[in-house]
Amino acid sequence: MNRANLPLRAVGGLSLRVVGFNEHLAFFDENHDQMISPRESRRGLERLGFGTLLSAPAAFAINYGVAGLSLLQGRTLNPRNLALPSTGFVRHPDTDLVDEDGGFNELKLDEVFRKHGKIFDGVALTLKELVAMVTARIASDATRSPKNLLLLPAGATAVAVEWGALFWVAGSARRGKRVLERDTVRRFYTDGHFFHDVAQRIAEERVERSQTSLGMMRNILQDWVL
Repeated sequence: MNRANLPLRAVGGLSLRVVGFNEHLAFFDENHDQMISPRESRRGLERLGFGTLLSAPAAFAINYGVAGLSLLQGRTLNPRNLALPSTGFVRHPDTDLVDEDGGFNELKLDEVFRKHGKIFDGVALTLKELVAMVTARIASDATRSPKNLLLLPAGATAVAVEWGALFWVAGSARRGKRVLERDTVRRFYTDGHFFHDVAQRIAEERVERSQTSLGMMRNILQDWVL
């Protein structure tokens, strides 16, 4: 999907260009062949700060999880080579930030953060608030239709992994607490370069840390775990 052809949604007076799933997934397409292998998923996760002990099983879970979810939605994907044009259509129950047409709803984003982000006045979610938000939305989606209830196990897992990973790789610090900023979530949904920017930031932090012995030890630990 070309950026020029992505739909626009006018919400609250602002026109936001919606990022297609394929644009985010393209970050993992290392050789640009429109296919994502488990190895490419692993290497992409490592660029986002996940060590080998986590990135290897996570890559397997991502590829096979997406393929399994696609079967429940009437599509067939090869987990050993996820095809970008097809994978981009896979959906799962989330926070209603994306509508049925794939449009981003900024008013819903603000509503979600106002409702659950109590500590930082709706501009950020702590881990506890994030868990509460995701749990509430999954429960709400499951009651809407029998189909959503059928998709609940796979969908709930996908939501937890997606938001948990977003919190970890793109979270920031506020008053000594790790939080997920509202603007970060907006960028995740509307900026096709989001993962690339996160990977660049992590690479720069690793270079800076390598200037000290403690930092070098942390980098080695990150190579294996986080």
